[in-house]
Amino acid sequence: MKDLTKKAYDSGRLKDLMDNIDLINFMFFQTPENMEKLGSNAGSIKKMISGKLEKEATFIIMDTVRDLYSCDPIIGKFLRFVKRNKTEIFRYLVDPDMNKTNNVAEASFLR
Repeated sequence: MKDLTKKAYDSGRLKDLMDNIDLINFMFFQTPENMEKLGSNAGSIKKMISGKLEKEATFIIMDTVRDLYSCDPIIGKFLRFVKRNKTEIFRYLVDPDMNKTNNVAEASFLR
């Protein structure tokens, strides 16, 4: 997320991409605070994921982001990275012992 935000900032398009980044952030951290950041889109997202488990909701949101923004060079590159590394990135959805913000998992992508 930090890398995505930095790339959006460096491109001079942070403001344009902020809604997308907020949606991606909610995909990873489905908290009430992150839902609020979605602003006018929050209601639509709530309807899409209502009653879904976190894993299912995560992939619904990822598909939505892909459908809406994959043609953007910054978001598209990020989505390709996520797709390539889906098993590792989303391991926390299937392994209850894995923390969402596991530093060991994050560090493996920095090598």
